[in-house]
Formats: sequence, C-alpha cells, structure tokens
Amino acid sequence: MLRLARIAGFVAGVNGLQTSDAPVELHGGRAMTGSVSALDPELTNIAGEKFHVTTPGEFVMIGLPSTCNPEVPDACDLIFKANFDKLENDSDCNDLMIRNVSIQGTKLASGASGVTSVEFSILSDVGNSSDALGFEINGEYKTPEEFSSQLAYCTVSQERGYFQWPTKRTYRFRTTTYNVECGLDFGNHELKLHFSTAWRGTSLDTGLPVYANDMSFSISSVGTDAIGLLGTDDNSAVTVAVPGCNKKQPVSGPYQVRHGPKFPKRHHWR
Repeated sequence: MLRLARIAGFVAGVNGLQTSDAPVELHGGRAMTGSVSALDPELTNIAGEKFHVTTPGEFVMIGLPSTCNPEVPDACDLIFKANFDKLENDSDCNDLMIRNVSIQGTKLASGASGVTSVEFSILSDVGNSSDALGFEINGEYKTPEEFSSQLAYCTVSQERGYFQWPTKRTYRFRTTTYNVECGLDFGNHELKLHFSTAWRGTSLDTGLPVYANDMSFSISSVGTDAIGLLGTDDNSAVTVAVPGCNKKQPVSGPYQVRHGPKFPKRHHWR
C-alpha cells in the first residue's frame, strides 16, 4: 500500500537544486537553491541563473562528478536526464512539459545492490491516476509498490487531500497527484519528484478542458561544478526565442525581445 504522506518542498544548502511551486528564496542576491519548474519548464542553475527551456528533447540536468561523461553514464556517480516534450496538439507558444526523468550511475547501487538505472515517465494523460505513471528499475517496469519495495531508499506517496482538477486559475495550472522521495547514495543526495496533472487549455471541438500529466523534481547537494543544464553547462542552445511568443527569456533579464500575445492559441486544441 502506498504510504499516504505529503512530501513538502525542501530547502537545501547553497549547493542544492529545488523544484517548488513557491518562489525561490534569495539570500544576498543569490538563490540558495536552484529550481526546475515543470510548467515552462523554468530552470535555475547553480549559478542562480533562471531561464526557460524552449527546445524539445532530452538533456542532462546534473552529472556528478564534474568529470562525468554523458556518453558513459554508468561510469558517473550520478547523472540525471530529463525529456522536455512538446505535446501533439500544442501551439508553438505552449510551454514544454517534463515527461521523462532518468537516473544512472554507480551510486544508485548504494543501498540497492545491482541497480544501475531508474526511470520515471508519463504513460498517458489520464488525470489523477497511478496507471498513468511509469516506474522502471534497470529497464523493467514496476508498480509503485514494487518500486518502493525494491528501492529501500525510495518512497512513493499519493498527494493528501481531495483532488481538484486544475484550471486556468490554479497556480501554475497544476494539481500534484503523486510524490517520490529518494535518499540516493545513503542519503547524500535527496531526490524529490512530483507527478502532476496540468490544465492545457480548452478543446475547440468539444469546449471541454484538456489535461496532460508531467513531472517536476529537485536534487540536493550537487556541489558547484556539476555538469548539466542545472550545473555549469551552456544553456544557449535550448533557450532560443520562439518567434511571436511573449515569454521573458531569461526570466531575470535582460529579456529577449518578443512580440505578440503571451499565450496565442494556448486555449485552443483540435
């Protein structure tokens, strides 16, 4: 049975990364934690730079140590990758969504012998359903219960309280459904991952709301020289301006010049 416990957002040290619906707290002009937000997706790297990912694809988020080679992920201590998807009926200006998160590296076996890869994915866009959530260990799909049983350092929990379908007025257009918490490398790196159902607009054909599922996550204690978009990698290739879309980029300025409505055709699906 899933342990019903709401996993609250956590505050890590200066070297941590955070995903949270709440704004990132600033101390002395520098973000105490980085962040990656599932909606935009909006990221804040370890240098405190906040930006939107506008290019679909799979990217390295964090790789440890700094000598980690993404081409040989099994040799890294830990390497986290995320897939940023553009959904089939999205307009050019709709935000990307995180639909897959994978972890590889030697430290996965610390506390779970033989584990070399872990993957979380969105299997469908059925809202508020555990059947839409994918859990894999070493390439084999697991139920949430099997996942927690095989990985003693991970727990899966359903968000507490009565589920409410998100709307255009819901904060970040999202309602969290399930949470995952993993103490990787005997607790030295804490992963918190949140599955959510997101409001994506209104169908032109039916007039009904359209929903999709995605993820957000946080990783603690990543140091100051990790590779990846949330580390020290150059992000210019994945943050290019989308013509005709009015989105601030980078978030903290100076902004790229864009013209047109903020969400053109956002609410229209066919």
